[in-house]
Amino acid sequence: EISLGLVGSEMCIRDSLACALYFGIENVMVSVSDCRTVVDYGRDWFVDRSFPTALLTTVDSYRDDVLRQSGVLFPIFIWPPAAEFCSEIREWIETNYCLKWEGSFDWEGRFENAVEEVYATDDIASWKVQLKLHCIKPFGTKVHVMAIELPNPDYRLKADTGLPLSREGEKIKKYIRDSFNNRVKNYFYDIICHTGDNVFQNRELFKLIEKYSKL
Repeated sequence: EISLGLVGSEMCIRDSLACALYFGIENVMVSVSDCRTVVDYGRDWFVDRSFPTALLTTVDSYRDDVLRQSGVLFPIFIWPPAAEFCSEIREWIETNYCLKWEGSFDWEGRFENAVEEVYATDDIASWKVQLKLHCIKPFGTKVHVMAIELPNPDYRLKADTGLPLSREGEKIKKYIRDSFNNRVKNYFYDIICHTGDNVFQNRELFKLIEKYSKL
């Protein structure tokens, strides 16, 4: 059992919060003192001090795992109707964002259950999900997922649920939909892509990826 009580400078709090993220501690008591000392222990600190490349690679891997498990990474599901556009979507994402991970999965035999559970993390009406499934089915059961890091997700509260929604995530979905909807046969809103609104949904979505796919 680990207990973190944070009292001290911004540096101490930042480092302790990083530990909390790593160990999965969701609630941390914080008390900030008036201290102006700033020490940056970011990745460049280790690079500048010639830490071994193998160690940096290991640290990067742990960091990405923590970001995924904590829901900081946003998974973008590319549904089967947009499968042929994955390379174009990836190129745009890599140009504008930090693509941390991607994978392709065939959900044959469990596709309907998987998609229903994906949308169950959101507040989308059941009848809309069924219409999406009806329109997606003719395109197969292969799903592509790209996970991206959004340093500034720019949250707002959704009027109907009161939960946080990333404005930056909204922009990404809108761009992908607007760019390819006229190239998808029998397009229905929205059978191209889906992503989480916030860290809470992202956590559940990654759990579903692990449940229905082999990471």
